[in-house]
Order: sequence, then structure tokens, then C-alpha cells
Amino acid sequence: MLTLSILIPLLASLVLALTPGLGERAARWTAVTASAVPLVLLVFVWMRFDTSEGAPVFQSVAEVGWIPTLNVAWRVGVDGMSLAIALMSALLFLAAIAWPAEVLGRARLYYGWFLFLESVSLGLFLTLDLLVFYVFFDLSLVGMYFLICRWGHGQAQRAALKFFIYTLAGSLAILLAILGLVLASDPITFDMRELIARRPLGGADLRASLVLAGFLVGFAIKTPLVPFHTWLPPAHVDAPGPASAILAGVLLKNGNLRHGARALVNDAGRVRALCAADRDHSRHFDPLGCAGRLRTAEPEAPDRLHLRQSHGLHGARHCRGRGARREWL
Repeated sequence: MLTLSILIPLLASLVLALTPGLGERAARWTAVTASAVPLVLLVFVWMRFDTSEGAPVFQSVAEVGWIPTLNVAWRVGVDGMSLAIALMSALLFLAAIAWPAEVLGRARLYYGWFLFLESVSLGLFLTLDLLVFYVFFDLSLVGMYFLICRWGHGQAQRAALKFFIYTLAGSLAILLAILGLVLASDPITFDMRELIARRPLGGADLRASLVLAGFLVGFAIKTPLVPFHTWLPPAHVDAPGPASAILAGVLLKNGNLRHGARALVNDAGRVRALCAADRDHSRHFDPLGCAGRLRTAEPEAPDRLHLRQSHGLHGARHCRGRGARREWL
């Protein structure tokens, strides 16, 4: 079911791209139908999710070999956190696609890029392979770039290019960190489950610090955190309304280091101290999901609602007693 949740929107986007005679109304309802399928499938996965004592951490796992020498494979599966995020993302994508947006006479392309973005975004949350994760991460940047550049307003092209350059630089830092983490594992594997179990950089040596720094910098740009946040206001304000909602509700949630942090250190408290978070939210610690302040921006046009997000670290000004207190800056 998880594989179908990723592939169906992708196939629908190809159908839209290859059927030039499709009208705007038909393209919209094709996209809405294709977008609803992953939501239904993920609801089924959620209903079957086992929360009993002793249940496996990752469930609904499917795996098909790809590059055996590097132990790279098509691996999908969910834990409690990734399932919740994927469900909410699928619901938000359905609402954004169903919204009657101004497609500027290019309905097929607009809805095609939206379905493409949904596919890679869900793949990013559902994959259990770090190399596939990185591929989905970069493809999500491509989808959002075209939605902002072609259907945005104001200085849309400038905002899209700034978004792409910043986040691509962050993805390169993540790639270096992934390679450092994988090369420290013996034998080499990109399987997140094995890396979590092995903790190849569980010690406090320099390599662990450099790999952790790579993940932190990469996701800090994507989240974004100060001082890497300047790409976000123009991207939100100049993007079309539905794309702005997806940027806020889905893509910024890509800035989560759930699997990497657990594979790096034996004690999540070490990373937790860096991010001034107060406690673990699930079996997988989320050190960079602890940031942000949301404020609305004045709409550029009366028929659009635009969000501008400025993110900052949660304050640690009240770090006394048993832990840090969450605080919106």
C-alpha cells in the first residue's frame, strides 16, 4: 500500500503530461482523484498499525532489491511518527489540489507538477533507504521550484531560484553526512533500520561530530533556521496559494532528522541539548522539528492567502530543573 501511495500520483502526473487534449476541468478532477488514493491507502495502513507492547517499530514494510553491492533497495515502511506526517501530508495535498487555483491556461502542467510533488513528498516520509530518501528530497525541490516559478506572482522567478539554490546547498550537506554515516557502517548499507540498530557513529569522536554537523546544517537550511531562513519569506509570498500551503505544511516538515540522529548517538539527550528540546516525542527523536514561528503576511491579492514563516530555535532561556521549556520566539 505504501508503494502505491507513492506511485499512483506519479503515474497520474505522467498521464496529465502526456494527454494534451485534456481540458482544465478534466485535469483538475483527474488530479483530485489521484490525490485522494494515497490518503485512502494511508488510512488503511493507519487502521492496521499495531500499537501493542512488543510491536515492531517499522510496519507495513516492503522491500525490493536495487543495488545489492551497496545494500540499496526500494524500502518503504512507517513508524508512528512517519505515518502521522504522511497522513497529514496526503490530506493537505488533496485540499491544495482541489482548491480552484488560477492555472493561467496550463492546467495539465499545474496539476501534473502538484501530483509529482505529492509523490516525492510522500516517498520522502515513507522510505527506509537513505539513498532513496536523498533522491526524493532533491526531487521535492524541483517540483516546488516549478510551481513557484510558473504559477507564482510578483518576483516569482527570483523567489523560486533563491529557494532552489538555498535548499539545494542544504541537500548537498545532507548528502555528505549520509555518505559519512554509511561509510562508517560495516558492511555498507543505506537501510535506515540497520543504521539505527548499529549506530555506526555512536561514539563521541570527530567523525560523528562532522556527520551530525552536516545533517544539522542541511536540515537547518530546509526547515529553515536562522541564519539560513532568508529564502522563505519571498517563496511563501510569491508562490500560488496552494503551493504556499504545501510549502508550509509539508516541505518544511522535511527538516526532520529522526533517523540520522538516532543512528549517530547512543543518547538522544546529546542532540536534544543542542536543540533545546524538552523530551522525546516518539521512539525516533526529532531534533530539528522544534522550530518555528508562524505569522501571516499581507495578501498580494484578495483571492489568495499567503503565509510567511520565520523560524527560530526554541529558546533555552528557561532550561532549569528537569529539562528545557518550549518557547516560541
